[in-house]
Amino acid sequence: MDVTSFKVDLESVCAELSKIDHLDTLVEHYNNNFGKCLDKHAPIVTKCISIHPNRPWYNPDLKE
Repeated sequence: MDVTSFKVDLESVCAELSKIDHLDTLVEHYNNNFGKCLDKHAPIVTKCISIHPNRPWYNPDLKE
C-alpha cells in the first residue's frame, strides 16, 4: 500500500468534511468516501481455505 497516497486521499476527504453543516449529510459523506478510500488502497481480498482431514501421523508432539 502506498501510504503517502493514502494520506493524501484521507486529507482530501477530511477537508470536505469541514464544509458540511448537516449531520445526515456528514455521516453519508463519511461512510461513502472513507469506504471508497479504503477500497482503493486496501481492497478486500478473498481467500479460500482448504480443510484437510486429520493426519494420523500428526500429533501434539510433532506440533511442538
